[in-house]
Amino acid sequence: MGPVLLGPSDEAVNRQPLEHAPFGIAPPVRSIVNRSVHYMRNLDDTFFALSDPTRRRILELLAAHPATIGELAEPFGLTLNGVKKHVRVLEGTELVITEKVGRARECRLGPAQLQDAARWIEEYRNAWQARLDRFGAHVEQSKAHRR
Repeated sequence: MGPVLLGPSDEAVNRQPLEHAPFGIAPPVRSIVNRSVHYMRNLDDTFFALSDPTRRRILELLAAHPATIGELAEPFGLTLNGVKKHVRVLEGTELVITEKVGRARECRLGPAQLQDAARWIEEYRNAWQARLDRFGAHVEQSKAHRR
């Protein structure tokens, strides 16, 4: 079964009131949470890795061709250790892989894909578009009603 996103509406549906639970609400259904934990952790890590402009630029540079840590450091004016820290974050999400080549560490784009992040963004874009459509319909209905 595919990953399940727990949004506010899904969470509300998956809770049952209980007298003995804090605030009268039971925790979400365990099986749904277990399936989504791995997916959400990877998604959080991916968004964290992409949140930094230096890391995004590193990905852009590596999309053109593999580069050593030293080559990546040049355009940023960063120390090798500073670039290594950024590369480690990107490695943690498999957006970048590194390999020792002689005395240098060569970096290239990793096998990770951004489909999960793109799917999450698209789902929220669709939700917001639906809300805006309903709001637009409400405004039009209000205008027609006033006439």
